Amino acid sequence: MPPIPPIDTETLTVTKTTQCDEQEFGDICNFNPQITVTGTDPNPISFPTSQTPIVVTLGTGQYNVSEAGFVPGLQACSALGFDGGQQTAQADTFICTNFSEDCDGDISAGQNLLCNITNTVIDTNVTPQTATLNVTKLVTCEDENVENGVTCAQLLSTITEDQFNIFVTDNNSLPPFTGSETGTVVTLDATSYTLAETPDPSILNDIDALDDEDSTITGPFPSFRGDCLPAAPNVFSTTGIIAPGEQQNCDIVNHFIIEEDANEFTVASSLIIAQGTQDSPGLTALEKIEKLKKQ
Repeated sequence: MPPIPPIDTETLTVTKTTQCDEQEFGDICNFNPQITVTGTDPNPISFPTSQTPIVVTLGTGQYNVSEAGFVPGLQACSALGFDGGQQTAQADTFICTNFSEDCDGDISAGQNLLCNITNTVIDTNVTPQTATLNVTKLVTCEDENVENGVTCAQLLSTITEDQFNIFVTDNNSLPPFTGSETGTVVTLDATSYTLAETPDPSILNDIDALDDEDSTITGPFPSFRGDCLPAAPNVFSTTGIIAPGEQQNCDIVNHFIIEEDANEFTVASSLIIAQGTQDSPGLTALEKIEKLKKQ
């Protein structure tokens, strides 16, 4: 008989990183808690962090990775952007913890996932330090072989970077600002942050004015580059983590595509329809756009 093929094995690689100033915190930096994996027959099920990185085999389904002593949402740590943490024997010293996305969830047949646990030792008596984030904005365009009709040059001279409002949030919401190709430098707390943008409503009017019978404009399609983390497709926000004194750059790109017109229906038009013609379910997309133009 031929050998029985091996059954797909699911694995979870668990790693642990400790950020600790040994001169300041001494033996606390040797923090070595027990890590436990729950799920379908994990092996090993528990181990000290000193053994990481370690590969855990387990069956499909829900699983979770936890660290001994961890308190979810512990105020001293969550206020600094961490998932939680635990207090040490020293009153003002905390071990704050972040778990990566795949430390909890569902694992499918044959998947190999990575869970990274980051422990940061912090003295909460020390005034939080700041960092700087330079946010640049760029509007781009792609012309899909449209012989007649609107061009990318026309679009880029009409829709500009300052038509996007940008918001940065660290432990607090910082004043918003408009996009700039040369960049806007923001001073923020050294912690995790959120970066988001909203297109100004005037962009819809500009697209409507540029559209003609020979071409269709779709967009803007956002993307984030640089030190901020990539976002999911068509999501106008992202996140990042910045250290004290660090200088980071985050580039926001909004891309438009000009295509040969099929039925004059655009992403921008679909937004208008969703906002203004929910009471007209019997009309076609084109009829709804024409109705809105007359309102």
